Amino acid sequence: MNGSTIRANRPLMCPQNRGQCGFSAAEMLVGLGMFALLVALSLPSFTESLRRSRLNGSSSQIIGEIRYTRSLAVSRGAFYGLHLGRDDAAVSAAYKNSYRIESSVDGTTWPDDDAVMGGDPTVITSWQDIAQSFTNVSIQSAGGTGGPIFGPLGASVDPWNGMSPRSVTITLIDGSGATMIIQVSPTGNVRTL
Repeated sequence: MNGSTIRANRPLMCPQNRGQCGFSAAEMLVGLGMFALLVALSLPSFTESLRRSRLNGSSSQIIGEIRYTRSLAVSRGAFYGLHLGRDDAAVSAAYKNSYRIESSVDGTTWPDDDAVMGGDPTVITSWQDIAQSFTNVSIQSAGGTGGPIFGPLGASVDPWNGMSPRSVTITLIDGSGATMIIQVSPTGNVRTL
Protein backbone atom coordinates (compact mmCIF):
# COMPACT_ATOMS: atom_id res chain seq x y z
CA MET A 1 0.00 0.00 0.00
CA ASN A 2 1.33 3.37 -0.87
CA GLY A 3 0.63 6.67 0.88
CA SER A 4 -1.97 7.96 -1.60
CA THR A 5 -4.16 4.90 -1.11
CA ILE A 6 -4.18 5.32 2.63
CA ARG A 7 -5.26 8.98 2.37
CA ALA A 8 -8.07 8.15 -0.04
CA ASN A 9 -9.56 5.57 2.33
CA ARG A 10 -9.47 7.84 5.37
CA PRO A 11 -12.73 9.51 6.37
CA LEU A 12 -12.90 13.21 5.57
CA MET A 13 -11.84 15.33 8.47
CA CYS A 14 -13.26 18.71 9.36
CA PRO A 15 -10.92 21.66 9.10
CA GLN A 16 -9.41 22.64 12.42
CA ASN A 17 -11.46 25.86 12.76
CA ARG A 18 -14.82 24.10 12.21
CA GLY A 19 -15.48 22.28 15.46
CA GLN A 20 -18.02 19.59 14.43
CA CYS A 21 -18.34 20.45 10.68
CA GLY A 22 -21.46 22.64 11.21
CA PHE A 23 -22.25 26.30 10.69
CA SER A 24 -21.20 28.92 13.17
CA ALA A 25 -23.80 31.00 14.99
CA ALA A 26 -22.79 34.07 12.98
CA GLU A 27 -23.30 32.20 9.69
CA MET A 28 -26.73 30.99 10.84
CA LEU A 29 -27.77 34.54 11.83
CA VAL A 30 -26.65 35.94 8.48
CA GLY A 31 -28.62 33.22 6.64
CA LEU A 32 -31.75 33.81 8.75
CA GLY A 33 -31.42 37.55 8.26
CA MET A 34 -31.25 37.17 4.49
CA PHE A 35 -34.29 34.87 4.55
CA ALA A 36 -36.27 37.34 6.71
CA LEU A 37 -35.35 40.19 4.34
CA LEU A 38 -36.58 38.22 1.31
CA VAL A 39 -39.85 37.39 3.08
CA ALA A 40 -40.35 41.03 4.11
CA LEU A 41 -39.74 42.24 0.56
CA SER A 42 -42.10 39.70 -1.04
CA LEU A 43 -44.98 39.99 1.47
CA PRO A 44 -46.62 43.12 -0.05
CA SER A 45 -46.45 41.53 -3.50
CA PHE A 46 -47.98 38.31 -2.18
CA THR A 47 -50.76 40.20 -0.36
CA GLU A 48 -51.59 42.19 -3.51
CA SER A 49 -51.60 39.01 -5.58
CA LEU A 50 -53.95 37.29 -3.12
CA ARG A 51 -56.31 40.28 -3.10
CA ARG A 52 -56.41 40.44 -6.90
CA SER A 53 -57.01 36.70 -7.17
CA ARG A 54 -60.04 37.00 -4.88
CA LEU A 55 -61.53 39.79 -6.99
CA ASN A 56 -60.71 38.02 -10.25
CA GLY A 57 -62.17 34.76 -8.98
CA SER A 58 -65.37 36.35 -7.71
CA SER A 59 -65.87 38.32 -10.93
CA SER A 60 -65.29 35.15 -12.99
CA GLN A 61 -67.90 33.36 -10.92
CA ILE A 62 -70.47 36.16 -11.32
CA ILE A 63 -69.73 36.45 -15.07
CA GLY A 64 -70.24 32.71 -15.45
CA GLU A 65 -73.60 32.94 -13.69
CA ILE A 66 -74.66 35.88 -15.87
CA ARG A 67 -73.79 33.97 -19.04
CA TYR A 68 -75.64 30.89 -17.79
CA THR A 69 -78.70 33.03 -16.98
CA ARG A 70 -78.64 34.49 -20.48
CA SER A 71 -78.33 31.04 -22.06
CA LEU A 72 -81.36 29.86 -20.07
CA ALA A 73 -83.40 32.82 -21.34
CA VAL A 74 -82.51 32.08 -24.95
CA SER A 75 -82.84 28.28 -24.80
CA ARG A 76 -86.15 28.34 -22.92
CA GLY A 77 -87.64 31.43 -24.57
CA ALA A 78 -88.52 33.17 -21.30
CA PHE A 79 -87.25 35.88 -18.95
CA TYR A 80 -84.41 34.93 -16.62
CA GLY A 81 -82.57 37.13 -14.19
CA LEU A 82 -79.58 36.98 -11.89
CA HIS A 83 -80.94 38.40 -8.64
CA LEU A 84 -78.15 40.12 -6.70
CA GLY A 85 -78.37 40.85 -3.00
CA ARG A 86 -76.11 43.87 -2.62
CA ASP A 87 -74.27 44.83 0.55
CA ASP A 88 -76.45 47.78 1.53
CA ALA A 89 -79.26 48.69 3.91
CA ALA A 90 -82.00 48.00 1.35
CA VAL A 91 -81.21 44.28 1.28
CA SER A 92 -82.21 41.84 4.00
CA ALA A 93 -79.22 40.48 5.96
CA ALA A 94 -80.07 36.93 4.83
CA TYR A 95 -79.42 37.83 1.18
CA LYS A 96 -76.50 40.30 1.39
CA ASN A 97 -73.61 39.43 -0.93
CA SER A 98 -75.69 36.63 -2.41
CA TYR A 99 -77.14 35.86 -5.80
CA ARG A 100 -79.49 33.37 -7.41
CA ILE A 101 -81.02 32.70 -10.82
CA GLU A 102 -84.76 33.27 -11.20
CA SER A 103 -87.28 33.03 -14.04
CA SER A 104 -90.41 34.95 -14.95
CA VAL A 105 -93.14 34.35 -17.50
CA ASP A 106 -93.81 38.03 -18.21
CA GLY A 107 -90.58 39.66 -16.96
CA THR A 108 -92.30 41.63 -14.22
CA THR A 109 -93.39 38.92 -11.78
CA TRP A 110 -90.45 37.49 -9.83
CA PRO A 111 -90.25 35.19 -6.80
CA ASP A 112 -90.04 36.58 -3.28
CA ASP A 113 -86.58 36.65 -1.70
CA ASP A 114 -87.55 33.91 0.74
CA ALA A 115 -88.94 31.57 -1.96
CA VAL A 116 -86.88 28.40 -2.20
CA MET A 117 -85.71 26.18 -5.01
CA GLY A 118 -87.97 23.15 -5.26
CA GLY A 119 -90.85 24.98 -3.61
CA ASP A 120 -91.19 27.64 -6.29
CA PRO A 121 -90.61 26.72 -9.97
CA THR A 122 -89.37 30.24 -10.75
CA VAL A 123 -86.39 29.84 -8.38
CA ILE A 124 -83.72 28.16 -10.51
CA THR A 125 -80.81 28.12 -8.04
CA SER A 126 -80.48 28.62 -4.30
CA TRP A 127 -78.91 31.75 -2.85
CA GLN A 128 -75.11 31.64 -3.13
CA ASP A 129 -73.05 33.85 -0.80
CA ILE A 130 -70.05 35.24 -2.71
CA ALA A 131 -68.11 35.81 0.54
CA GLN A 132 -68.17 32.08 1.35
CA SER A 133 -66.11 31.36 -1.75
CA PHE A 134 -64.05 34.56 -1.77
CA THR A 135 -63.27 35.95 1.68
CA ASN A 136 -63.76 39.72 2.15
CA VAL A 137 -65.42 40.19 -1.26
CA SER A 138 -68.88 41.75 -1.40
CA ILE A 139 -71.39 42.80 -4.03
CA GLN A 140 -71.39 46.56 -3.50
CA SER A 141 -73.91 47.59 -6.13
CA ALA A 142 -75.82 46.41 -9.15
CA GLY A 143 -76.37 49.79 -10.75
CA GLY A 144 -79.59 50.45 -8.85
CA THR A 145 -81.18 47.21 -10.04
CA GLY A 146 -81.51 43.73 -8.64
CA GLY A 147 -79.24 42.42 -11.38
CA PRO A 148 -79.40 41.69 -15.09
CA ILE A 149 -82.61 40.35 -16.64
CA PHE A 150 -82.50 38.69 -20.04
CA GLY A 151 -85.37 38.38 -22.49
CA PRO A 152 -86.04 35.43 -24.79
CA LEU A 153 -83.65 36.84 -27.41
CA GLY A 154 -80.77 37.21 -24.91
CA ALA A 155 -80.83 40.99 -24.60
CA SER A 156 -80.55 42.68 -21.21
CA VAL A 157 -83.93 44.31 -20.70
CA ASP A 158 -85.77 46.54 -18.25
CA PRO A 159 -89.16 44.85 -17.81
CA TRP A 160 -90.52 47.79 -15.80
CA ASN A 161 -89.77 50.23 -18.60
CA GLY A 162 -91.46 48.64 -21.62
CA MET A 163 -88.78 45.94 -22.09
CA SER A 164 -86.32 48.58 -23.22
CA PRO A 165 -82.67 47.53 -23.49
CA ARG A 166 -80.55 48.36 -20.49
CA SER A 167 -76.99 48.22 -19.32
CA VAL A 168 -76.26 46.81 -15.85
CA THR A 169 -73.11 47.59 -13.89
CA ILE A 170 -72.13 45.34 -10.97
CA THR A 171 -69.42 46.43 -8.55
CA LEU A 172 -67.51 43.93 -6.43
CA ILE A 173 -65.33 45.23 -3.61
CA ASP A 174 -62.84 43.55 -1.31
CA GLY A 175 -61.88 44.32 2.29
CA SER A 176 -59.11 46.72 1.24
CA GLY A 177 -61.47 48.83 -0.89
CA ALA A 178 -60.28 47.59 -4.28
CA THR A 179 -63.05 47.15 -6.82
CA MET A 180 -63.86 45.08 -9.87
CA ILE A 181 -66.61 46.31 -12.19
CA ILE A 182 -68.67 43.96 -14.35
CA GLN A 183 -70.79 45.45 -17.10
CA VAL A 184 -73.66 43.77 -18.92
CA SER A 185 -74.42 45.57 -22.20
CA PRO A 186 -77.96 45.95 -23.59
CA THR A 187 -77.14 43.19 -26.10
CA GLY A 188 -76.34 40.83 -23.22
CA ASN A 189 -72.56 40.78 -23.57
CA VAL A 190 -70.54 40.74 -20.34
CA ARG A 191 -67.14 42.28 -19.64
CA THR A 192 -65.02 43.61 -16.80
CA LEU A 193 -63.95 47.24 -16.69
